[in-house]
Amino acid sequence: MMRFFPVPSAVKLFYPVNTCWEMGQQHKKIYLTFDDGPCEESTGPILELLDRFRIRATFFCTGMQALKHSELFNKIIDCGHTIGNHTFSHKSAWKCTPKGYLEDFERFENEVRKTRLFRPPYGHFPLGGTKRIRMSHAVIMWSLMAWDFDPAIRPEKIVEIFSKKTSNGSIWVFHDQEKAWRSGQVALPKLIEKFLERGYEFECIPEKL
Repeated sequence: MMRFFPVPSAVKLFYPVNTCWEMGQQHKKIYLTFDDGPCEESTGPILELLDRFRIRATFFCTGMQALKHSELFNKIIDCGHTIGNHTFSHKSAWKCTPKGYLEDFERFENEVRKTRLFRPPYGHFPLGGTKRIRMSHAVIMWSLMAWDFDPAIRPEKIVEIFSKKTSNGSIWVFHDQEKAWRSGQVALPKLIEKFLERGYEFECIPEKL
C-alpha cells in the first residue's frame, strides 16, 4: 500500500474548507502531535523526551485510552501539553452512521475532557453530520504523517522525508502507541535536534484558532 507522507493537494479538496492542514507560515514553528494514546508503553518515554528538549506537543487521545490510563492522561496535561478529541473509541467515519460517529465524538467530550481541537481517526471525515463538530471544534489534520506504526517504514525514511518536506507551520503526526514508538524513538529525537538547530520552535496547537 502506498503511503503519502505529505497529504496530496487533491485529497484536501474533499474536506470542509475550514479544515486545518498547517498553521501560519510566518514563523519558524512546528506543531508536533501524537495520536491514539495514551499508551502505557510509550507515553511516559514520549513525555520524558519532550521534557528533555523543553518542548510542548498536542496529544489527540481516544477516550477509552484516556480513561484506561488516567494517570498518564493527567500527566500529559500537568506537563503543559494540550489535548485533542480523537473520538472515544477510534471509530472510522466511513464505517459507521453519522449519528453513531457523532455520539462517539460527544462521548469523549462528556466523559473525558472538553476541548476545542478534534482530529478524525484515520483522517476519515463523515460525509454527513459534520456541522455540529465544525461549529464547536477546530478540525486539525496534518502536514506530514510519520507512518511510524508501519514496520515497513524505516526510521531513517521518516527522518529523510520530514527533513525535506517540513516548512514553517508544519503539523507533524506521530503515534502514541507501543508499535509506533519502536520507530518514533529513533526518528523523533533526530528530527527535533535537527530542527532546533535550524532555528525552529515546537509549540502546542492553540485551542482557540
